[in-house]
Amino acid sequence: GYSSDSKYALLGGVRAAGQMVSYEVTLGLALVGCFMVYDSLLIGDMIAYQRKVVDWLPGNFSLWGIVYQPLAFFLYFTAAIAESKRIPFDIPEGESELAAGYFTEYSGMKFGMFFMGEFVEVISSSGILIALFLGGYDLPFLEDYGFDFFGFIVGVPHIVVVALQVVTFI
Repeated sequence: GYSSDSKYALLGGVRAAGQMVSYEVTLGLALVGCFMVYDSLLIGDMIAYQRKVVDWLPGNFSLWGIVYQPLAFFLYFTAAIAESKRIPFDIPEGESELAAGYFTEYSGMKFGMFFMGEFVEVISSSGILIALFLGGYDLPFLEDYGFDFFGFIVGVPHIVVVALQVVTFI
């Protein structure tokens, strides 16, 4: 915003910096609760914790992170939307009063890089949200050998299990 020598872009950059600082704290604190519940900083361990069968439920049920940390889920979800500058948190762009925000002076490939960066941010924050709160690639009743419906086992080739887990994550 400053380098474009435009007061509108500078104002958009200041708004973006202020918004980023305010919502980064919420993102970090929402993750701290997950780190404490899962007792690990590794995403693979967090997904394994969510896939673990709970003893006090009948059958082979597991509980996702949204059950353990519902408030942290909603805080992270809201802060991720705010970080990606989507409605109603689109103050840095401010199309009605700032023309386009901090990338007012950019067009073509430079604008495309800003745009691509924002979409990468949306995809990565969604992946973290899925892994920490929605069980990652965990599909109910799906085990490494196939489906297990309360003792009734349906065998499935391992490549199909992997494909189902990838589709579940996506």
